[in-house]
Amino acid sequence: MTQNIVIGGLAILLIAAAFVIWNLSMNKNKLDSLAKDQKSKIDTLNTQKKTFITRLDSLEDRSFRLMKEAEELERQRDMYLSQKDSVERLLAYSRTNERNSRAKIATLEKRLKDLQTKLEDVQSKYDELLASSGTSATELKARVEQLTEERNKLSSENQRLQQELAAATGNADNRTAIFTTSLSAIPGELRRDKFSASTRSQNMDRVEVSFVLSRPPKPTENLIFKVYDGTNKEIPIKPTYRNELNAPANPTNQKVILEFANGMLERSVRGNFSVRLFLTDVNKGLENQEIGLSEFAVK
Repeated sequence: MTQNIVIGGLAILLIAAAFVIWNLSMNKNKLDSLAKDQKSKIDTLNTQKKTFITRLDSLEDRSFRLMKEAEELERQRDMYLSQKDSVERLLAYSRTNERNSRAKIATLEKRLKDLQTKLEDVQSKYDELLASSGTSATELKARVEQLTEERNKLSSENQRLQQELAAATGNADNRTAIFTTSLSAIPGELRRDKFSASTRSQNMDRVEVSFVLSRPPKPTENLIFKVYDGTNKEIPIKPTYRNELNAPANPTNQKVILEFANGMLERSVRGNFSVRLFLTDVNKGLENQEIGLSEFAVK
């Protein structure tokens, strides 16, 4: 009896153990399945995390670029504001300068007109003096030299005012006006087939002239050089210099040689000589209009 009870108890225990084992097995399968699901979710989350990190890095890069662009736009804005201020100041200055220029132009035009009147008056006195006497007395010669000097000074001032007027009006290359912006004359002789400077009359037979024009001459505009002594007497020159004028490499910046038609000057010749450049344009009715002058001394 007791043995049966023991066996029955063992059987019950075996059944209970089997149930527990089965239950544990079922729970393990559930746990494995749950763990597998959790692992899959973790893997998915890790993948999403990597994606988010990549997107975050991209957004950070984009944010950095946008900040740089914003800084550049701000710099450009400041620059344009500064330029705007500069332009506004320049515009105000230009308007003031324009008003001043108009006043300066009016003054220059008046001075030029007065000077031309004086120049005509001196030339008239000179012509009257020559017409009234053919003598070569010392007093007459001195008077002629004085008038010639005064005439040359007025002519130089006239040309300087023309340059100032052209600059003031913004017409330094004015198509309707041509004049010399610089003209220099160096007397000399030909030595070893080269020009050599000399101020002694017995050695002098030519003059080297360098000049700059305000613009290139037109085909209808003829440039003519003339040389004068201290008494305003013209010294004949050979026309060969015109060949150099007709084919210059730079029409506004030229150099020519003026040869005296009669060769060397007389030993007794002294004083200041002048080289004058004249313009003739038959289409405009211009004849021997003086547009340049330079003086040199003869010893």
